Parts: sequence; C-alpha cells; structure tokens
Amino acid sequence: MLPTESPTGRTRWTVALPVAAYAVLGLAAYFPAWPGDPSRIPQCACADAGMNTWFLATAAHAVAHGHNLFYTTALNYPHGVNLTYNTQMPLLGLVATPLTLAAGPLSSLNLWMYLALPLSATSMFLVLRRWTSWLPAAFTGGLLYGFSPYMVGQSTAHLNLTFVPIPPLILWTVVELFVRRTGNPRRLGLLLGLLAAGQFLISSEVLVTTALVVAVGLAALAVSRPSHVLPSLRFAAGGVMAALVVVVGVLAFPAWMYFAGPGHVTASAGPGGGFLLRSDLLSPFVPTSFERFAPAAVAAYGDGLTAFRDYSENGAYLGIPVVLLLVYLAARTWGNRWIRFATAMAGFTFVLSLGSPLNVGGHSTGLPLPAALLEHLPLVEQLLPSRIALFTVVFAGIIAALGIDELHRAARSHHREYLFGDRSGPTTAARFARRATVVLVAAVGLLTLVPRWPNRTVAIGTPSYFLSGDVDRIPPGTVALTYPYASPLHADPMVWQAATGLRFSLIGGYAFVPNARGVPTLFPSILQPTAVQKFLINEQGGVPFYDSTPGVDDATLVAGVREFIHRYGVGVVLVDRTAPNAGRVARVFSDALGRKPVIQGGVEAWYLTEQAVSTAAVTP
Repeated sequence: MLPTESPTGRTRWTVALPVAAYAVLGLAAYFPAWPGDPSRIPQCACADAGMNTWFLATAAHAVAHGHNLFYTTALNYPHGVNLTYNTQMPLLGLVATPLTLAAGPLSSLNLWMYLALPLSATSMFLVLRRWTSWLPAAFTGGLLYGFSPYMVGQSTAHLNLTFVPIPPLILWTVVELFVRRTGNPRRLGLLLGLLAAGQFLISSEVLVTTALVVAVGLAALAVSRPSHVLPSLRFAAGGVMAALVVVVGVLAFPAWMYFAGPGHVTASAGPGGGFLLRSDLLSPFVPTSFERFAPAAVAAYGDGLTAFRDYSENGAYLGIPVVLLLVYLAARTWGNRWIRFATAMAGFTFVLSLGSPLNVGGHSTGLPLPAALLEHLPLVEQLLPSRIALFTVVFAGIIAALGIDELHRAARSHHREYLFGDRSGPTTAARFARRATVVLVAAVGLLTLVPRWPNRTVAIGTPSYFLSGDVDRIPPGTVALTYPYASPLHADPMVWQAATGLRFSLIGGYAFVPNARGVPTLFPSILQPTAVQKFLINEQGGVPFYDSTPGVDDATLVAGVREFIHRYGVGVVLVDRTAPNAGRVARVFSDALGRKPVIQGGVEAWYLTEQAVSTAAVTP
C-alpha cells in the first residue's frame, strides 16, 4: 500500500510534547554553553568550529556592506576564497545576521549548533507523523534520526552536516509528487525547489547526497511498479518544472560562482579523492568513544575503524540491539511494501557509505564495492562516503516508525496471526514473553546509543585586544599578517577577524582554495617567499600533510619577512603572546621591521604605514 496521511484532527500537544522533548535533549549536547552563548565555542577556536564562526560572520558582513556573498578577499589574501566550495552555510548566516551584528558570530554559531539537533529530529517526526497513526512510533523515528550517532559525531563541530532538517522534507515532497500523487503538483514542486535551494545554501554536500538517494529510490520504485511510472511522470511533470524554475532562479548566481567565478577550482582532486573517510563493515555494530556506556577497549577498537581515527565520521553506528530490533520490526511487518523499500534503501546507503574497497576491522580487503562507480561522477566524486550514512539513519528511522506503528495497529485489532505469525495464537505467557523481549532489546538499544555528552566546549580565549577599542588602531581594510598563521588546525586568527566584524583582511586561512594546479586544497595559497609561511607554520606546531620543511637561516628569514610584508602590502602584524614560540616569532618581526611592537590586550602589534614598510624593507 502507499503511505497514507494519518488523521489530522489531533490536539496540539501531540506535536508540542515531542518537540519539547527534543529541545530539552538538545540542551545536553553543549552544556554549560547555552543557545546563543557568546563566550564559549565547541572544541576550540583553532579548527572547524572557528571556521564555522568565520563563515557566519562573513555572511553578516556581506549583508551589512553589500558585498558578494560567495567570494571574498578578506581571507587568503590576496587570492581570496570562492565560498561556494566551502562549508559556508549562507542561508544560516543570512537568517542569523541580526544576531551576529548585535551579539557576534559566536552567538549565532552556538544558537545554530543547538537548534540543529532538535530541529532535525522535529522535521523527521513531522514527516513520520503523516505516515503513522501512533505518536510514539513517529517520536521514535524522529529521535533516532535527530540524535543518532551520526548526528552526535558531527555535532562536535560540523554545523553544516548537523543541521539537516531539510532532507526528510525533501523525501516527503518527492513521495507526494511521485507516489501518492495528491495535492497541487505545482505547489509541491515550488516547495521542492525551495527545499533543494535551501539545502544547497546550507550544505551542497548534503544536497548532492540527497539527490543521489532520491534518484536511486525513484529508480527502485519504477522497477518494482513499472505500471505506475507513466502516471507518476504525468502528475509530477508540472511540479518538477516548477522546482527547476525555483532552483535555477535561486542558484543561478551561486552555480556560476562555483563553476566560473573568481577563485573557482579548475581541476579535480581525482577519482576517490575524498574516499578515505568511509564506513567499515563493522561500523554499525562497534561503538566509539562517543557512546557513554561503551567499554573502553571496545570503544578504542571502534575509534580505529575510521581513517585517521576520526571517529566523529563513524556515522554508521547503530548498535547491535538496535540492529536486531530493526531486523525484528522489518521481519514482522514485511508485508508492508514501504518497510521492504526502507530496508532495501538502508542497506543500499550503508553499502555506499563503505566506499571502495571494503574495509573490515580497519583493514582494506581490496574488494571493490559499488561506490567505486561514483568516483568518476561530477560533484559526487567529492563526497565523503562515511557521511552517506546519514541516509542509512533516515531509513532506519522510517523502519522503526512504520514497524512500531504496524505492530501497534495489529495489537489493537487483535490480529495475532499477523503480529506473531501463529494461526493458533500464542498463549498469554508467550505473548508477554515476546513483548517483554522486544521491550528489553529496545531499552538496551537506547542505552547503547546514549552519547557521551556534553560535547567539549571551551572559553573562546580571544585576546582582549580584538574585543576592545585597541583594535580601532587598525584602519578598516588593512591587510594583516598574524601569528598563529591562519591555516588548518590554526583557525584562531579567523575568529579574531570575525570578532572585529572583518575589519582587516587576513593573509592565510582555513578554507578550500585552488592550489597551483587548480585542485582544491584546505591549505592557504602559497605566497612568496615561501620560507615565511613555512617558518610561521612550523613555529606554531605544523599542519599534517603540509610541506613546511625549514631551510633558511635567520638572516635570510628576516630579509624574507621584509620582502613578504612589502610584496603584499601588510599594514599590521599581530602576534598572540600566548601562542607557542611567540617570543621567537616576535623577535623575527622586530628585526625585520626595525622596531619594537606595541603591546596591547595580549597582542604584540606592529602598525605599518607605507612609509614605515618601505623603510623597514631597507633597514639593515
């Protein structure tokens, strides 16, 4: 049967209570940070959370100053950054602009990080509420989606991957257009177009994954019900055209920026460039350090199933009890074709999340998998397979909700044959034993999924210089050279810049930019002389996979710093006094500039005019 809309005459509390429960659960994720907190940041300002803070600040700055929302030279100066290649989240930035301008980008980050979990769970719940008749069934599916290990892992710092209320809505709209074929197709198409465009403006990666899953799902439905293909196409045609009109209208300029705008990538990283991060065949069954009740030895093993031990990307974990419960629900309600469809799609998306070749226990077997076929598809080739597990969770939530709902309806109707597969009907004791077993497995399953919250948050630690009037000594638009040098694992200067409302342009940065061959890289553009960048990155502790081999003496380095500052028109040099080796770096800058710094608010600053730079360049 087709998924049907459940009765609409419900009291408001049937929606309000689950949403409130999700909202309360979400508060546990970042305690003691609170939604809108301007003083704390997830993990640290040095990495992805710092980068996300900067992206939110950039959107507000673009709105306030009428700048291009998708390109800036405020970062990675002088080459700039094409933001369409990055986790920019312009839609979230635009919505939060008033808060960002009033309280700062960190307030916006903490608000969105909090909202991501309950809003995603609520979205899934509302979709499942339309496909089920029993509130607890829909609530369970929403809970599994919004607070799954995938979400828990990504919630540590990846706002663009945690804020996923749109994918369930896209799936619901597609079902309405192609399966149920009710309502106004053009209105559904307009909604689908807005949802797709909105998802692109939050995470193009999630949109591409959603489109891939939708395409495969529709193909599977077409094969299973070929007689429905033409009626579905006729009904959906107008809606699809309306969706395309909206998508083209909203995304024409961002798409042009992506493919042809300044700073666009001109070469691919090559097949499988992003396929290192992928699920392991054991990922669904082995917990990681994110699960509160996982034994330490087991969690350590689970942590090692993902490349670089980045277990935040082990989004395929469900736990043995939950997997057993899903298998039980699917088996007992197999007569429901949507259970069969969701089961097949859960399996398919998990296989895709494995990437290629197959990994078992953290070791490659060399066995190629279907994901190898995706390595050559435009856009899809850049996906990280492990993140496709988001849709494994989507379909697991659908199985849970529809399965529980089917069993509940069968129990209420006394359909013992359907419920237990026994024509004679089990005894009361047998019925009690089976139900008690299911409840027990479900309870253990919930325990295995309890996250090790709260996530780590820290005081922002931005030097007071950037939060006081001292920073006003920097004229707007000045080019700044900082230490730490902005780069992966050292995004702190981007947070400083964001705190000042992007008052200065920053040399270096943590963002995708094209390298000399046009291939996207997270390392800042190489500037001349290269010894200066290498020196700064080495002194702050280095960056993995970055060639920063030192190779010059101090006299050559000092001369190189003078040339670097003169070449790129640096107007201010800023050194965080608490950074590793700050004293040595400050001495090099003092020697190169021929003057001592001004010490203010935890920062050593050299304010340079054009005359001062010219003089410094020839100072012996």
